[in-house]
Amino acid sequence: MGMDDVCVVENVSTTCVAGFNFFIITSQSGLDDLDGILGLSPPVSGNGPSFYYNLMQQDAALGP
Repeated sequence: MGMDDVCVVENVSTTCVAGFNFFIITSQSGLDDLDGILGLSPPVSGNGPSFYYNLMQQDAALGP
């Protein structure tokens, strides 16, 4: 597993998750012309970390 601050839109803090855990993928097939793989799946243990879930949790922690 890796960990980093991840943003969907560069320099837009509301699209960032600080300390996001992710799988380090070193190879893939069938995803030609894509820059990467981002965990946008639901937070299910078999799927690994969910970026969207973590983004919502972080936003909720910041409050209104």
